[in-house]
Amino acid sequence: MPDIDARASDACTSPARRWPTLLAGGAIALAVALAYANSLAGPFVLDDIGSITNNPTIRSLAAPGRVFSPSAPLTVGGRPVVNASLAVNYAVSKLDVWSYHLVNLLIHLAAAWLLLAVVRRTLLLPRLRFGQAEAMWLATAIALIWAVHPLQTSAVTYVIQRAESLMALLYLLTLYCVIRSASGRPQLWGALAVVACAAGMATKEVTVTAPVIVLLYDRTFLAGSWRAALRRRWLLYAALAATWAIVLALLSQTPGQMHPLRYAATQPGVVLHYLRLTVWPDPLVFYYAWPLARTAADIVGPGIIIAALLAATVWALWRRPVWGFLAASFFVILAPTSTLMPIDDPIFEHRMYLPLASLVVMAVCAAWAGWRRLRRGAQAGGAMASAPAVVAMLLIVALGVRTHLRNRDYRSDISLWRQVAEQQPGNAKAFNNLGLALVTGGQVREGIVAYDQAIEVMPTLARAYVNRAVAYKELHRYRTALLDVERAMTLEKDYANAYHVRGDIHSARGHLRAALIDYKQAVSLGPGRIDSSFALALCHFELDQHRQAIKACTNTLSLAPDHLKGHLVRGLSLQEIGLYDRAEADFSRAARLAPNDPRAFGWRAALRHQRKQYDLARADLNRCQALGGKAPEGLAAALARVGQ
Repeated sequence: MPDIDARASDACTSPARRWPTLLAGGAIALAVALAYANSLAGPFVLDDIGSITNNPTIRSLAAPGRVFSPSAPLTVGGRPVVNASLAVNYAVSKLDVWSYHLVNLLIHLAAAWLLLAVVRRTLLLPRLRFGQAEAMWLATAIALIWAVHPLQTSAVTYVIQRAESLMALLYLLTLYCVIRSASGRPQLWGALAVVACAAGMATKEVTVTAPVIVLLYDRTFLAGSWRAALRRRWLLYAALAATWAIVLALLSQTPGQMHPLRYAATQPGVVLHYLRLTVWPDPLVFYYAWPLARTAADIVGPGIIIAALLAATVWALWRRPVWGFLAASFFVILAPTSTLMPIDDPIFEHRMYLPLASLVVMAVCAAWAGWRRLRRGAQAGGAMASAPAVVAMLLIVALGVRTHLRNRDYRSDISLWRQVAEQQPGNAKAFNNLGLALVTGGQVREGIVAYDQAIEVMPTLARAYVNRAVAYKELHRYRTALLDVERAMTLEKDYANAYHVRGDIHSARGHLRAALIDYKQAVSLGPGRIDSSFALALCHFELDQHRQAIKACTNTLSLAPDHLKGHLVRGLSLQEIGLYDRAEADFSRAARLAPNDPRAFGWRAALRHQRKQYDLARADLNRCQALGGKAPEGLAAALARVGQ
């Protein structure tokens, strides 16, 4: 017997039914656009800095080996598909945020469309007995509520968390392809499911649950039993399971960061908080200071509630398979980040991105079932017939407005961190990040106050001391800055950034040889640090150690091939030791990278004058002056004398 009734399958693709599908898709697109219209200009924040702003592996699509091998300490570590998507963004707009936000929004919209398709096709299966109009109405309501729910903003507006939304998109695509494979062309759709699943495994580790959920879906909605599902599609499930090898290979790049038992003991309380935010998404917190469970009171109460919910899920899988599937999919999808993968921070709202879909489907379908029972006991028609549509519309509008308001918080890193600090006065990391945002924005003294608060809350937070040292350096309070750095070094041994900042302080005081020692140590402790590598090069150059400067610049450019100052300083150093061809190549590369920067043209003009290429030198000098740059001293007069 075929898995899906032919009439139900045909109804999904009938030309007469395309208009409702297009209208539903358009409604979702409009709702997403309105809810997120104010999200495209939000700056890079928190992990965006390391994974995008300071990520050398996204700088060039011409080096696919680097693009698909992101560094482990970054959020993109072990997630090559995410890193590749960021590399495409960088190729389009460099570090201009609009393209990154736009891609995040398109990923979210595509995921909402896929959720619409998956739910609609599921409701039309013979086992559920929904009519065409009813299935379309419910699927549209579910997709709209999910798409505009404020809990999704963390995965959509926070750029680097496209890891979550892109994973969800590929996860839903895997399930959609399996559903399609059951109604026709199983080889094609099965192959597409495996490709989507493999890509998901290389996007985020949560995809390890996809083969399990797909098999559970098959048992519940398609085949009717575990045995029938495995007998009919054993090859598909073997191929899906084979994609686990991708995660195993990539997990070696992302070491664990927290004791798993303490992390797991904390998660029942976290999951209950997620459930509360699903019903009442306020307040939303960008970065929690969630304490690890330490006492029986922290563990037993939430643990009993979650255990009861899990027991109910197991019972439902046996007696009410449809409801059991929805509840199980919530727990299973959430399981990797809520039990199996201990991370520094036990809670992030973006982890609810895909699990939220299960809860929305349960809520909408339960409400619909209740309304149908109520309607049987009342007279059909009248105001009651339109009640579900009115309620759904009001809910969607309310959620969309809340999402739009939430996106305002992302308008600047200062406003975002100030809100977190106000919400959680015991969150030292929030005060530290607020200080960093304030200092970066030129509010140095206000930033120091924020750092003071961070240190008051957590006196062992080494990064707060280092960041405060940077602020004191800006105010030329070098002795105070050095005291802060040295305090950080006592708290955290081998802290690369502390050595880098101390090098900056020494350099600002003119103590270049002391700075050189610290920069070397920073590079040794953090070999992937572009800033330390270039600071070392610049220090060598200022000490007239040109060969060492060339070596350090070359290391910088190996990490960031488009590093403008790296090319300029290496070019000057090469010129000093007489390697003119290589120096001109660096100046020319710098001119291509920054055609509106006069420095490359001015220094190349001086080099060409030195090589007696007078016409080329004049052209570069004119270009430098046209850009408002200052030519190397005496160059204009020298070229004028040659012209005479």
